[in-house]
Amino acid sequence: MDLRTFVVLALLGVSGTLAAPTDSSRCAGECSQVYNPKFDYSPGKTYTYSYESSTVLKLPGVTTDEPGLKLAANAEISVLTPCEFALKLSNVRITGIKNVPTAGDFKKIIEERPLLFSFTDGRVNHVCPDSKDPTWSVNVKRGVLSTFQNTMDNNLDTYVREVDIAGQCDTQYELTSSTGKSQTVNKRKELASCTKRVGRITSLQGNPYSSHSRLQSPPLTKSSQNCVHAIANNIIQSVECHEVHILRLFARGELGASTTATTKLTFVKQVKGSPKNLPRKVGQSSLLFDHTEDVTRVSNDVEETVAIVKSICEETSNDLGCSAATDFTRLLYFVRRLPADSIRSILQRIESGLCNSPKIKDIFLSAVVQAGTEGAVQVAVELLNNNRIVGLRARLWITSLAFIQRPTSGTIEAVIPLIDSPKPNRVALLSVSDRKSVV
Repeated sequence: MDLRTFVVLALLGVSGTLAAPTDSSRCAGECSQVYNPKFDYSPGKTYTYSYESSTVLKLPGVTTDEPGLKLAANAEISVLTPCEFALKLSNVRITGIKNVPTAGDFKKIIEERPLLFSFTDGRVNHVCPDSKDPTWSVNVKRGVLSTFQNTMDNNLDTYVREVDIAGQCDTQYELTSSTGKSQTVNKRKELASCTKRVGRITSLQGNPYSSHSRLQSPPLTKSSQNCVHAIANNIIQSVECHEVHILRLFARGELGASTTATTKLTFVKQVKGSPKNLPRKVGQSSLLFDHTEDVTRVSNDVEETVAIVKSICEETSNDLGCSAATDFTRLLYFVRRLPADSIRSILQRIESGLCNSPKIKDIFLSAVVQAGTEGAVQVAVELLNNNRIVGLRARLWITSLAFIQRPTSGTIEAVIPLIDSPKPNRVALLSVSDRKSVV
């Protein structure tokens, strides 16, 4: 426990807190022994919860019976030491997405590696993911732990600044009922107050900052999150959360386009034992959503990209169709996930007559030059050197090198041919030198 945490606890009246290092700990740097704790999870036991999360999009004037996206799993929370816990997901199911060729991979990856986390009487201090667990998989587990977290001060009404998957947000806990060893707690999170919430994939450069304001994000949406925690015998019995986002633009009252997310965590059983093959500590991070772009590639990405290219072909055979912009955004997303060899392969298929649209090659090349990933940059440099990208597009792409958000050493190596010549391109030299400073 650091000094600031100790001061906060002292101000809240939690006295007699002892902190002692735990040498055997994998994730918790230290373990705080809290007198009169809210929770009593016993070391050596695993507590199994059923977890369900569903998301539904509603548009004004549109009726649909579609259930939306749903994720369900068993969440097994094992207590290794009083402050050292592990989360393992099993029996993972995802529904609501049509034609998901990677559902089996999704289940295998997310179930394979437990997530270690440090836990102090309801608060998840930090998580310690396995280095081989993809970012998206760890983010799903962060979402489960965010539902599990309860930072209320010993069953007293509490207003705190809480960190979880939603960001760092003003959060209010209210004890609504208490009978014997059972309590019901309402938790309300002011999402407009959240910092460290938004991540962007954009060429615009900027630095995040914090200000002393209850409004920390543009009021384009009206967002709220409300949860009910049921606690009995010093363990969480159930949590149910409802999160609603209403698009304010063109909305009339509550009638705008909205997204509703419902999350449920329900206690099932407790048994002795803990998961095997726990990961070694590889570093600590928080419950905040990790916006780092995953470099994990799925074998089906090439065919999915080709399917999008064919869809764009149909949309652009005569003129631009209604879904052309959406399809291009999807194309750009998949191109960012492809290595250079796959991009070359798709381009060759396009040049060999994949479809009849005269615009499709230009559209695909636009996606390649906008992607900004290592593979896309490698292909773009080759096309530039072979005079297959020329004119304004070539000049704009060279300039755009300065705006690549997270260049790798491979990205820098790929553009060296542009500047390693007796007469290097001046714009390329400036762009590359700028990006070299952030690698």
